[in-house]
Amino acid sequence: MAAISFDSAGHLQATSIRTRPVRESTLLTEAEIQKNFVKLIKNRDADASALDKAENLLDELRLESPLRHRLETELDEIRKFATS
Repeated sequence: MAAISFDSAGHLQATSIRTRPVRESTLLTEAEIQKNFVKLIKNRDADASALDKAENLLDELRLESPLRHRLETELDEIRKFATS
């Protein structure tokens, strides 16, 4: 978005206005996602919050990623184990 104003000589000036802060997005590598996933579920007694965070990590991976499919399967097994 830009703000329009005139200088003392009557020339048009445009200045940039930020309406919201810019959030820098940090992309994780597959290795970082796998490392963080393992940390979250390192024991089979992971709570619901840890499992939700692990699932959110999976959203960082491409849909066709083999790592995503492997970790999704592992997460499903952990959830089944937790409910039994």
